Amino acid sequence: MNTENPSSVSQESQVAVLELKLNEATYYIKHLEEQINWLKKQLFGKKSERFEKDDGQYYLPGFEAIDPAPALEEIKVRVSAHEKRQAKSTPINTITYPDDLPVETVVLDLPEKEKLDPLT
Repeated sequence: MNTENPSSVSQESQVAVLELKLNEATYYIKHLEEQINWLKKQLFGKKSERFEKDDGQYYLPGFEAIDPAPALEEIKVRVSAHEKRQAKSTPINTITYPDDLPVETVVLDLPEKEKLDPLT
């Protein structure tokens, strides 16, 4: 027969369960801290820095370092010559006015004395 007090057995099992939960929570917190440190490096680190994988470091899925794509072979294709279509030339003054609107052209000109630079 079990001579132990039933309350002490339940307390011991509760302590064991709580210790297990504490260990799991501690592991989870360490994991999250490593993720935060990695993200800080990615966001605020120098852009020219290259971060190499550390075997003991955790990474978020989808945020792994991407290996550069292998260089593709350059393929040259011969294209037949063609003629370029010339753009339609538009006159300088393309604004049209109604025929009954009076148009006045004023030319502002500088005096000859101001056209020449005295220093040159």
